[in-house]
Amino acid sequence: MPAPSNPDPGPANPRARVLKAVRHEEPDRVPVDFLATKEVWDKLIQHVQPDISQVGASEFFDPAREAVLRWLQVDCRVLSYDMFCQPPESALRKDAMIEWWDVLSRSTPNRMWRQRTAPGDFYEIWGRHTRIVENPTGAYEELVSFP
Repeated sequence: MPAPSNPDPGPANPRARVLKAVRHEEPDRVPVDFLATKEVWDKLIQHVQPDISQVGASEFFDPAREAVLRWLQVDCRVLSYDMFCQPPESALRKDAMIEWWDVLSRSTPNRMWRQRTAPGDFYEIWGRHTRIVENPTGAYEELVSFP
């Protein structure tokens, strides 16, 4: 079989790897993504004990989770509207506080904007209403109502 006309010079960085895949070109390896539940993240961080000094400070993602992704050589990151949003005052409930980090469905290192009420209910920017339900193996967010 003939050699490729444009051989890959070596391992790509994550951005180059993903861009090659998006262009339907063959990267050095398949780009990897990773999502996990809070329980899995907590266990990974405890096991890996990642060096967060190489991550740098950010108000948009959890440095320990980002360090784990780098340790696992994960290429993809999720960027979502709710990392950056600042909803209008009219969207805020009087009985709620803004919660960026303690969101059970946050499966990535990114922060997620939610409102949390005193009883523990969550409301997202679009008005979806969820509640945490615990079971013997963990917990999940259950839909209570939708807008």
